[in-house]
Amino acid sequence: MLSAILISENNKYLNKVNRNMKVAYLSLSLIILLLVIVSGCSKTEITSKDSQEYKCPNVKGIDCMPVVSDENAPYCEPNYRRWIQENCKIEYSD
Repeated sequence: MLSAILISENNKYLNKVNRNMKVAYLSLSLIILLLVIVSGCSKTEITSKDSQEYKCPNVKGIDCMPVVSDENAPYCEPNYRRWIQENCKIEYSD
């Protein structure tokens, strides 16, 4: 009789632990999924255009001081400028 009670209590405990582990696993999975989605979005937002359309300009320096020339205007646009600064050996003057 005592062993039946102990087994029953043990099973209740294991079921509770199992339920808690499932909840923790699902929560962790959801957090990881959200992180992947968020980091993927921010990278694609910046790099999709960068890697396909941007090229290093064939100049030694770029002047983005107002009034920006028509020739330099595309290179002074924030996303393109960041890409150029990260990928090309070109100096900017502001």
